Amino acid sequence: MTPPPLVSIVTPLHNKVEFFAETARSVFEQTIGDFEWIVVDDASTDGSAELLEKLGDPRLRKQFEETNRGPCSARNIGLALAEGEWVLFLDADDRITPDHLQILIGAADCDDIVAGGWIESDACEISDGVEKAPPPVGDLTDFAIAFAPWAVHAAILRREHCPKWPKNLDSTPGEDIAFWFHAIREAKIGVVEKSGAVYRKNTPANRSAENRLADWYEGVSASAETNIALAGGVDRLTAKQAENLMRLHETYWHRARRMGDAEVERAAAAAAGKWLAETFRRKGEKPLSVHARRILGLKCFQRLADRKHNTP
Repeated sequence: MTPPPLVSIVTPLHNKVEFFAETARSVFEQTIGDFEWIVVDDASTDGSAELLEKLGDPRLRKQFEETNRGPCSARNIGLALAEGEWVLFLDADDRITPDHLQILIGAADCDDIVAGGWIESDACEISDGVEKAPPPVGDLTDFAIAFAPWAVHAAILRREHCPKWPKNLDSTPGEDIAFWFHAIREAKIGVVEKSGAVYRKNTPANRSAENRLADWYEGVSASAETNIALAGGVDRLTAKQAENLMRLHETYWHRARRMGDAEVERAAAAAAGKWLAETFRRKGEKPLSVHARRILGLKCFQRLADRKHNTP
């Protein structure tokens, strides 16, 4: 009997033919060869499925779906097929450097999750990318109520600890916010400064493209509500969690103002105000910037922040 692989890489594939070959090369170039790669084609119509069909490698497992359900469902199908001790989720338009698995596996001890820094780039190139780092481990549950703590492929999880992806968020972007909040609860987490994850932003078929502000705001809001329910409801949140939810909506309020989306601006402003009030309903020290928002009001604070940002 063939022993199970060390790592299962799970990739949902839907209409990413322009980028999938590069993703495939990055997987097959890994310096650790003890992995299986499970690719679930989610009813692609652009030639992605045909490209997947042509790939030949004994470590590649192909699954073809007749109905498009979304990335959460596709990842769950791959997770159900996985046999590795560890799981890495890799989207079909991102890539990993050859030492990515080696870095993360090498840092694993008794951890349930090992995460590292990553690079964000429009072209998925390291040279023109921006380095990103995970938040401190002690701040994770407060931060992850509202924000994904790292790029989805910048972390590996023990399969026995890996939750299912939330299928109710299949139709909107930002589903990783809900997934990681669920995954990190009661998990032992190890963090390395850098990994080999390279995240491609703003591709034409990318559900997270910045020009889809309304879709993105709907998605992150739905993920945040999922997380609030998982945490036990609004009354169970910490002051820091309420503050981060305020910052989440404030971020999209600012973006909507910049992009002229009045509907998102109104919704995000109202939600930011609600969570600012919830922050001060809770005990705990608040940063001076949060006190300033309360004293000045969010609109005035935002105008002053914009003025400072735009000053040469």
